Amino acid sequence: MLAVTIGSAALAGVLIGLPGRGTLLLSAAMVVLLAAACAISLFVGAGWVYPVQPPGTSPMSTKGTGQMTVTFLIQFLVWIGGAIAAAPALVLLGFAQWSGSVPAAMAVPGAAVWAVVVLWAGVVSAGRLWDARCVEDLTAIRSWPGH
Repeated sequence: MLAVTIGSAALAGVLIGLPGRGTLLLSAAMVVLLAAACAISLFVGAGWVYPVQPPGTSPMSTKGTGQMTVTFLIQFLVWIGGAIAAAPALVLLGFAQWSGSVPAAMAVPGAAVWAVVVLWAGVVSAGRLWDARCVEDLTAIRSWPGH
């Protein structure tokens, strides 16, 4: 997934005519956003279980789901949370791109370090949350009709 993200950001930079520096900064921004989104998604996924269809039901049916509005709301909040978690690195990359007050040689490694820190924090906090809630989550899944 990381290679696809970097490759697609580099391709987009080339297609829209960004210089090499701009393409590098765009790729760094995409990696930071990916890491932040994964971290927030891990945390939310450890704390809230999405209702799914019972075993043997067609994947296209809606039997047993019934909480689509809540699901969409949670996914929207995860998107906002990922943007907030990535914001410090994105601001640093923005300064490097538009004001030139931060050299790209400092912004890209800084963004990479921030991506690793955010992802590590997401994995650790999601693991702790899952350890604390796993029995409740599995009990909730067993209470769904047909599970």
